[in-house]
Amino acid sequence: MDMTISDLAYMLLKKQKQPLHYKAITKKIMKKGRLSGKRPWCTVNSRLCVDGRFVRVGKGRTGLYALGEWQKKK
Repeated sequence: MDMTISDLAYMLLKKQKQPLHYKAITKKIMKKGRLSGKRPWCTVNSRLCVDGRFVRVGKGRTGLYALGEWQKKK
């Protein structure tokens, strides 16, 4: 079974243990050869926005995403 972009981003954030900007997430996914296109960061950002496992961090448009489960642990 192939992993989705959301699954890859989830594993990446879980490993990093800290919020990351969606463009940094995109670069790391692209290094694994799992994503390409003219504007792959838009794809990653849109997938993170609609997946309930991720939450935006900070006020305004920071572009930082964290795992929702991190908030529940506090």
